[in-house]
Amino acid sequence: MKTKAPQTLLYPLFVYASFTCGQPHAWILADSEPVAASVKGRLWRTPSGNILLFPQGAQAARDGSIWVHGELHFLVNSQKMLLMESILGVGELGLELALIDAMVGHHARRVATWTAGRRLLKRLSAVPLKGGRWSAISGRARCR
Repeated sequence: MKTKAPQTLLYPLFVYASFTCGQPHAWILADSEPVAASVKGRLWRTPSGNILLFPQGAQAARDGSIWVHGELHFLVNSQKMLLMESILGVGELGLELALIDAMVGHHARRVATWTAGRRLLKRLSAVPLKGGRWSAISGRARCR
């Protein structure tokens, strides 16, 4: 019996918070070489401790957003995506996998990431976090 090969995400995956190098869930992507990237937006925390990304794009200046720093991972298969979605609580929270622009060095690149909209943030009573680098917020060292 043939087993079906896992499907692979066609866009690089932008990860932030606990999935970045040196953080609790980085082991999921340990076989992938991370590339530093940033997106315009803000990290938010729910009362239950979930960390969410609200990308702001063109509204950035008006909304006071900052750069959220994370990593790009390439060729992430569906098994890893499902595991990360389970950890994030994608189904329960209502997060969406969206395509947004990320900066890699001085170049913009289209990437996939899980995002939260304004209504979802309000419904979850999420509060904005200061700073866009999770390692500084969490107190855990980032990899070099």
